Amino acid sequence: MINFEPSKTQLEKLFQLAREITEINPWEAVPGDLVFGVNLSCIGETGYIQTIGQLGEVFGILVYRGETALHRMRRLNQQHSMLELKMFSLIFEDPGEFPPEAFPDFDSAITDIGKNSPGFPVFMSHTPGYIPEQLDDNEAIMLTEYLEQALEVYRRKETKQFHDLDSSNMKCLYRTYFMGQWVDSVENIPPSPELKDKFELDSKLLKKLWKLPASTKGTQASLFLFPGSLGQPGERLAIAYLLLVVDEDTGYAAHELIAPEGSLRRMELSVPGILLKKIIEMGSKPRYLSIPEGDKLYDIIYEMGIKKLPFPVREEEDELEPLENISEEFCNSVLTGKTPARNHSTRKQTAAQAKSNGKVLQVKVALIGNKRIYRKIAISEDQTLDDLHEAIFRAFDREEEHLYTFFFPNKATKSKQVIMKSRAFFPPGEDVMAPFSEEGNSTEATLGSLWLREKQKFYYLFDWGDEWWHELTFEGESSTQEKSLPAIIVKKGESPSQYPDWDE
Repeated sequence: MINFEPSKTQLEKLFQLAREITEINPWEAVPGDLVFGVNLSCIGETGYIQTIGQLGEVFGILVYRGETALHRMRRLNQQHSMLELKMFSLIFEDPGEFPPEAFPDFDSAITDIGKNSPGFPVFMSHTPGYIPEQLDDNEAIMLTEYLEQALEVYRRKETKQFHDLDSSNMKCLYRTYFMGQWVDSVENIPPSPELKDKFELDSKLLKKLWKLPASTKGTQASLFLFPGSLGQPGERLAIAYLLLVVDEDTGYAAHELIAPEGSLRRMELSVPGILLKKIIEMGSKPRYLSIPEGDKLYDIIYEMGIKKLPFPVREEEDELEPLENISEEFCNSVLTGKTPARNHSTRKQTAAQAKSNGKVLQVKVALIGNKRIYRKIAISEDQTLDDLHEAIFRAFDREEEHLYTFFFPNKATKSKQVIMKSRAFFPPGEDVMAPFSEEGNSTEATLGSLWLREKQKFYYLFDWGDEWWHELTFEGESSTQEKSLPAIIVKKGESPSQYPDWDE
């Protein structure tokens, strides 16, 4: 579906409404814990309208789109939870950030709104699982309807029938368009539709967990917002969460990147199962599970029912170590491009071990210059780039070791110059003189820590003298039944001689 930008007329209408809102300053008269509803019956949506600005910092109007958004907002305990709400926002920003000159086509009477208001109006659309964006044309029409009714209600200076978010009384004032006019009614707020979907734990996972030896120490876990966005150029940028699990006894850290993929509730329902799988990876049943206070993971487990887990769950006020240290390391790795060190198992793994310790991944390795010669390699996400190098060495029947390097440019390229300037990984102790953007240790960087996207291409250079260049394609999870990993599962074309000039 193509989203079109609002027309000049639509935007001018929104700016005019914003100007009228600043003239009555509703945030001064209406407490922020009061909301009322506007029923857009023509499209089957109800928006719940709230003012913000009582603390004197940020002023605006929020429209929670539907009962799911309203009920989620009622139990917010983290700032990033605002990314989990379907809503519209009108926020008055610093005029210096959004000067009227940015809108030269608008009438000056509209664009000078910042002179007598808390700031310059910014209209945004929020969808759960995605970074907020500017309105499209349909959303501009909807927000116009909501703001028109907000002005009508706020001008009355009467809030007795508003819904108090802190109250158990679910009565609420609604404005509904009926038989050619807007009318008031007071009704009960319906329950959230998403509450129909209940948490269920996989009985097979619970049985596996009960069979594990009991640990004398606990496990720490956290589910937090991934410090970055996901998506390709031209796509709407998505958010994701990082589930981090740390064994207090061994210090082993396991993680899983979880994206809402259009349904935040579906993601939340999957979290307990993923948590159990990560604990099973660690090989022992924890004495207890510790979660930081206010963490999203605790909210999920609390809603599911803490007693459903086969160990006590604690919400800890104090800082949890080593969880805090490892989560900081992961965040820094994303922001700086450096790969965090992770505990990983021995170089060779059985397939059963790989499946218990992490996903089995598949990488296609093709010779640049003759891509009809390629190999496909299955490797555990907990094995390293150095393990992948050894598999490639065997796959192409090479005889003598030489320096190798893996390169990770931002996108696929045929430019050797671009590749050479990208992020690079090679063994420690090697002196490589090249303009890399970042250097990493190939003996520590696991495949799982690289956040590879399916079909992502990266590059491998073997022997800096003879320069054997390879294009690698990440093909996602593998269904291989090989008994040991890494494994060469496909071979196409004969391996060229390592030293063709020496052949007679």
